[in-house]
Amino acid sequence: MTLNWQELIGYLAPVFIVLSMMQSNVKKIRILMIAGCITFVIYGVLVSAWPVVVANALIGVVTGFYLFKSQDVKKEFSLLRVRESYPELLNQFVKAHRYDLIHWFPKIEDTLYSDRTIVLFFMHQLKPVGVFSYRKIEQGVVEILADYVIPEYRDERTEQYLYGTNEGHLIQEGYHKVILHTQQTVVKEEMKRLGFDEQEPGILIKVIS
Repeated sequence: MTLNWQELIGYLAPVFIVLSMMQSNVKKIRILMIAGCITFVIYGVLVSAWPVVVANALIGVVTGFYLFKSQDVKKEFSLLRVRESYPELLNQFVKAHRYDLIHWFPKIEDTLYSDRTIVLFFMHQLKPVGVFSYRKIEQGVVEILADYVIPEYRDERTEQYLYGTNEGHLIQEGYHKVILHTQQTVVKEEMKRLGFDEQEPGILIKVIS
C-alpha cells in the first residue's frame, strides 16, 4: 500500500498529539498540541473535512491563548517565604521530590534547614512548584543554595523569573552580587546563559543592579 502525501499529513497530526501526552513540561505539551492542531487543520482542508478543521482550529486557538498568557511571568509566578510559616508543607515538598532535589543540589538537606538559610516556595498560581533558597555571605553578597523547579515547570519562564524579573527581590534586600556553587555542567551552562560568569572552577557570579 502506497500512502499519498495527504495521508502522510493525516498520520503526522496524531503523532504530535501523542507526543504532547508523553511530556511532563506544561509548555512543551501546549506547543506540541498546537503543532498537532495545525497539522489536523491542514489535513482537514486538503480532504474537505470541515468539522475536523473547525474543531482543531478552536482547540489550537485556545491552547495558543494559554501558551501566550503563560509567558507573563510576573502574573504566573510568585515567591512565598515558607520555612517559618509553613514548615510542614516544606517537609512534604522535600519528601515528594527528594530524589530529584538531591540530584541537582546534593547538599540541599544540609542547607535547607540551617538558621542562616532563607527558604521560599516558587509558586505558580498559588501552587508550590519549586524551592528557592539562599543565604547572606557578607554585606551585599548572597549565595544561592537551591533554585529547584519541578520538571513540569522547568523552562526559560522560571529561569527568567528567578534571575531576570525577580532580581528585584534580592536587590530590595540589599544584595548586589549573587554567587552559585555547582560542579554540574548543565547548571553551569544555564547560569552562564543567564548572565553568570564562572570566575573560578565551580563558582559562578553575577552582579545585579
